[in-house]
Amino acid sequence: MIFLIEYNPRENRTIQFREFSDSERAIAGEARLALELDLRHKGIDHEVVTLEAARKDILRRTHQRYFGYEVLNQFTLEDCCSPAV
Repeated sequence: MIFLIEYNPRENRTIQFREFSDSERAIAGEARLALELDLRHKGIDHEVVTLEAARKDILRRTHQRYFGYEVLNQFTLEDCCSPAV
């Protein structure tokens, strides 16, 4: 899975969160570029990232900042690297 995230670091808030399948990699890249250009044109200073993970819950653990200050369970390397079910 590929995840496109727009994040406002000043407010510690995710503005936009979109999911793409691995086969939509090019679409995710185009969406990221379009979003970055739009934000720059509007003078909005947000982070825009695309991240790849087998599942969203793994992404929540490895990139906590995009999900607020919630308490997350620890995970093992096996959790991270096992195939998506």
